[in-house]
Order: sequence, then structure tokens, then C-alpha cells
Amino acid sequence: MRTLKFVRRIELSAPPDRVWALLADTDRLNREIGFPLPTFTYQERENGGTDAFAALKMGGIVFRYREHPFEWVKERFYSVRRTFDSGPIAEVIGKVEFEGTDDRTTLIVTTDVVCRYVPAFAKIFGLTTLAQLESGCKGFEQFLTGKSATPYARETGRPPADPSRLEKGLTALIASGTPTGIAQAFCDFLVSAPTADLVNFRPLEVAAHLGIEPSAFLDLCLTATRAGLIDLKWRVMCPYCRSNKDTVENLGQLGQEAHCVACNIRFGPGFDENVEVVFSVSYNVRPVVYGTYCIGGPLLSPHAVAQWVLEPGEERRVGLDLPLGVWQIASLQAENRTRLLVSQNGTSHCQVRFRDGKIEADSESIAGQAHFKLVNETGGRVVARIEEAHWSAGVVTAAKVTSLQKFRDLFSSEVLSPGIEIGVGRVCILFTDLKGSTRMYREQGDASSYATVREHFSQLKTIISRNHGAIVKTIGDAIMASFHDPGNGLRAALEIQASDDPLVTKIGMHWGPAIVVNANEILDYFGRTVNLAARLQKHSLGGDVVVFSGLLDDPGVSAVIAEAGASVENFTAEVPDIEREMKLVRLTPLE
Repeated sequence: MRTLKFVRRIELSAPPDRVWALLADTDRLNREIGFPLPTFTYQERENGGTDAFAALKMGGIVFRYREHPFEWVKERFYSVRRTFDSGPIAEVIGKVEFEGTDDRTTLIVTTDVVCRYVPAFAKIFGLTTLAQLESGCKGFEQFLTGKSATPYARETGRPPADPSRLEKGLTALIASGTPTGIAQAFCDFLVSAPTADLVNFRPLEVAAHLGIEPSAFLDLCLTATRAGLIDLKWRVMCPYCRSNKDTVENLGQLGQEAHCVACNIRFGPGFDENVEVVFSVSYNVRPVVYGTYCIGGPLLSPHAVAQWVLEPGEERRVGLDLPLGVWQIASLQAENRTRLLVSQNGTSHCQVRFRDGKIEADSESIAGQAHFKLVNETGGRVVARIEEAHWSAGVVTAAKVTSLQKFRDLFSSEVLSPGIEIGVGRVCILFTDLKGSTRMYREQGDASSYATVREHFSQLKTIISRNHGAIVKTIGDAIMASFHDPGNGLRAALEIQASDDPLVTKIGMHWGPAIVVNANEILDYFGRTVNLAARLQKHSLGGDVVVFSGLLDDPGVSAVIAEAGASVENFTAEVPDIEREMKLVRLTPLE
């Protein structure tokens, strides 16, 4: 066999972080440069993970190859190796290195082609690959220097949108109260955006792109779904690669368990971590069809800053510059993840061993300029990565969107299948009840009292919705509400108590884990958090909010107390389901 090496230097007028965001998104890069659409299959590995196989047609020839895991260090390099089953090419190794300054990046692109026969074909293949990449980079250069509105000129605005359906949707958005300028900007986005921007897009990312306040844009997306412009979908994300593993049209299609084919792991879909809401342009508005061009590039797992492939017995020394914070070492070939705390600048050294299905690090506290010695003591290949320990703040989880009043109002039919229980790691539950309602019904009569309570519920709904919460259900004269954030929940509770409502309201609130279920065709919450919130409400005297004292340790909650100027009264009381007296806090808005 013969190896042909092809090298090209490409200069781009932007710093490495901006260039990385384009070049490391290999799925979109391959689409933009006209790379043929492959089909992928997976084969399980005994020690964890899978082997990925692909087939594509190029120049009238069908190529079948195994795609090995990518290696990368963020903003420094990425590489991939593909070994072919048959044909003139035996193996291709591609690598892109990033060297740069504050305003310029040099790409060093290397392609090694190992040919079985017909070196001329391998030469054409190597040169064509580099030429395609260079052509794509010219388009990126236009975007990076402000001469083009998009880096993806090849797919922007194709296929065209249906003008009549778009106009109808725009009219509906404006009629719903969406400001005309925001509604028009969103419709322009649906007309002109590249294909990949319109399929399963994350609303917070598009909000940032369009310069629209995030919560307002999420409301717009929910309204636009009802207007027929876009479709709402639920995406299940793998806890390891954190990429899309399953997308369903409604919550009723979620099961008790999900499976990532690429990572070969099964997991429960948690509402607050790995089930997110995404949106796609309606096929009737713009008939976009999306295919996957790459399954392993760096930006398909944007939480991972580095990944290496270690062969059996291999030792590798690598260096990383890690920002302050919490990171972790992970591998599909290990049962655990090892935490790394970067708490100081400077230099540190850390040895990491992979053996007996576990990751062993000799230190969990390291400095930002970290030097690692990675040792594979297993009998198989290990894919090791260093990643953020926390999920992206740019994800709108199912837990968050189902705690919005607009979602409850517009999508009341969105419920889980009967018998399916999905966990939520944290949710804020608020219970209210009326003080003296029995006396009111006796003195005013049923009809008059019912009208008063309805007006009371309407006012509660307005306040709860304004603070990014939702009424889950009403129970006689009481309500149960949910919030994704306890700060928002407390702000709503204090606002209720400070309102001019003539009725006296008792409120209890708690923050913790819960189970989401389908109860009487609504999304309802069950569990100890719900029970304790109801119990705390019974300790309210009226006009106040009762919580456990520990809730005040939450920075968002303490900020709301300071902002509202509420009085804080500590007391102890017995709470059913808890065997000892508990420290409680009574919060009352100041006059």
C-alpha cells in the first residue's frame, strides 16, 4: 500500500474561537462543501460504546467505511480516521490544526490517503477533498469579515418558503399581541435561514441570534406553533454525548426509557436534564428536509473540550487550558465519571488511569494549565474526554417549558402516556388557599362567592404567568402552581400577597425533586416536594409565605427577598411526614 499526504494552509481573518465554531461543526461543514450524504449503522462494542459504519456514493462508486471516533482539543485541532472495506482507498486520516492571533487564524489541513491501488484516484480524492474545504472556507471568510450575512450560502433560503402560509402566520402572530417588528424578524428568519437552523432549533440560541429577549422569544415560539409556522417537538438527549437521540412529536410518545444507539447506553428521560423542547419550521411553510452528514464532530458534543482515542496499553501525555469551574473526565468504557475542580490558575499535573471499567485520577483539584498523563490499562480501545460537568444553560428543558402558563394554555393536550413517570430533579411547587372562605360562602352565598373566587384565580394566574410559572390545577378555593426557578416562585408569592386582592391568601412553597405524570389528562406533579409544599401552606396565617429556612440559602431566593423588602420571621413547627420540628420562615411583604 502507498500513502499520499496532502497539506494546505488556509488563512482566515478571524480569531481561532470564531473559526472553530464554523470548522468544528463538521455536520454543517460537510453539507456546505457538498460532501455526499452518508448512511450510518452501528455495532456494539463489548467494553462499551459502538463502532460506526457509513456508506456513501461518490463519483459513481459506493464507499463503505468504518468511522473511528474523532479526536480534538477545542480551538487547537481535530482529526478523524476512516478505514474502507474495499476499493482503491484503504484509509483516510484528516486533521485540521488551528494557529492564530486575536484577529487571524491559520488552518493547517492535512489529509493522508492510504491507497490499495490506482494512486491516481487517491490523488484526485485527496486534492478534491482539500479543494472542497478551501471553497467552504472562502464562504466562511466572507461571513467572518462582514461581507455575507451567513457562512452557509449554499443552503441559505433553499427551498423557498410558501408566501401565503407565511403571511397568514405573520398575521396570526401580530393578532396574538406579538410586536410587529419581532414577528416580522422571526418570519424573515424562517424564509432566509440555512436548513440546519430551521430543524430542531433551540429557541434560546435563535433568540440570541435575532436579538430578542429569551422569555419573550420562547412565548413567540409557542404562539407561532399554534399559528402553523413551526412545529414543537421534544428531543431526548443522551447524557453522555448530549446530542439528539430521539425526537417525538408529543409528550405521549416518551417512554420510561431511552436508548442512544451511537453510545450504546440506556437512560431514563429526565424532564430537567435530557428532555428539551425544540422547534422546526413547518413543512407546509418551507419544505426543509434534513439529513445527517457527520455523527462525531466536536460541536456535536459542544460540552466536551477535548477527546482522545487510546488504544490498549497506550499512554498519552496531553495539555489543556481549562477555565475555572467544575469539569469531568468521562468515557463510555467506564462506569464512573471523575470530577475535576479547577480552582486556581497556574500549572498542574494529573495522571488518569482507565482500568477495570473505571476512571482513576490521582487528583481531583487541578490548576487551569493542566497536564494529563492518560493510561489505558484495559484490553480494548478507550475514548476519553474532558467535558463540562453541567448541562448547557442554552437548553429549554421540558421541566422549564411545562412550568410556563402559556404552554399550559396553548398545549393543554400535551400529556404523558398513562403509567409513564418521569423524574424532575428540581421544581418549585406553590400552594395557595383562601382564609375564611367558609364564612364568605355562608355570608355572601354560593353564586356571589364563586364569582369572587373566579376573579381571585384570574388575578393569581396573571401574577404567576408574569413570573414564568403556571397553574397546574385548582383544588376548591386553592391552587397548585409550578415554577422552574424558586426565585420566580417566591417573587410571584410575594406579589400575590402585596396585591389589592380583598381576599386573604395563605401560601406555602417548597423546592425539590418530583415526579411528572398524566393525572386526569393534565401534567401533574407528585412526590414529597408536593406534599411538603401543601403542608407548609397550612402554617401560613394569611398575607404571608411559609417556606423551609434552607430555601433562603438559594441566591435567587435571597435576592428576591432583598428586592421585595419582605420581613423575615423564623419559627419552628411540626410538619406532617417529618418526625421532628422544622425550622420554617414566614415571609411577609412590607406595607
